[in-house]
Amino acid sequence: MPTFHTNTAKIVLSLATIALAASACSSSDDGEAPPPPTLGSVNVTSHEYFTDVFGYSVVGWFDESRTEAPECTSRREGDCTITTCTPPAGDAGVSQLESAGTLTLSGGLLPAAGINLEPGEDKSYFYSGGSKIWEPGQRITIKNTAAQIPTFELSVAAPSNLTLEAPAVPPRNETMIIPRDKPLELRWSVVPEKKSVSLFSGIEASLGTPAIYATCGSGPSSTTATFPASVLGSFPKGDALFAVSSENDATTIVAGKTVAVHAVAYAKGTSGTSVSRNVTLE
Repeated sequence: MPTFHTNTAKIVLSLATIALAASACSSSDDGEAPPPPTLGSVNVTSHEYFTDVFGYSVVGWFDESRTEAPECTSRREGDCTITTCTPPAGDAGVSQLESAGTLTLSGGLLPAAGINLEPGEDKSYFYSGGSKIWEPGQRITIKNTAAQIPTFELSVAAPSNLTLEAPAVPPRNETMIIPRDKPLELRWSVVPEKKSVSLFSGIEASLGTPAIYATCGSGPSSTTATFPASVLGSFPKGDALFAVSSENDATTIVAGKTVAVHAVAYAKGTSGTSVSRNVTLE
């Protein structure tokens, strides 16, 4: 199984700490009330590793009672958001997740009865499959049984498949090197969903290592995006995770807080292999 896929749970749960911190300090520049804080998220991702070789993963987390969050700072630069998080010392930096009971995922190309996810020992959710989970436009539904988190049900349309046309991505057995001193220009196929390119370093953020996460997005009609050199220069030299994706989202309010489901299709390159991978920043 590709490394990027097996890292999915750790990546998403680390990003969860960033999301929680961001929601805790959300504010509105126009004087309106800040958005509801984040209660939890379910991320359903589709990967086409090679031509017609598919896999998918489902990662969920819920956190109703957290009182301390990582110290995070965010800034906007054009279409990019750069977030740096340093968890508090000791146990305060470890998210205390809560159970949403059984999660049932259905729709798409899943079996008619769907699949059930039970919380793990840390109360996070993870499931992976080695098949194609959807065709673009099919509906994916997630619902839960009552537990520490009240019941909810969300449905989202599966996003279209995205092909990264530039830059050229090397074969998976070769290292992809991204210079930090020049902009990274990207071009992709036309799909109707929003697109994003992301870099993430410090996947042990929840264990006390600072994390840097940057994402640059583009709207439904755009076929290009740029990772500015100033953004790339925010990262240290070394390993990072690189992802390009199309995405649809749906949200609902549960007990005054936001629960979201994200349907994400990771892009493939013109050679037919997935472009989401470990990279080296130089």
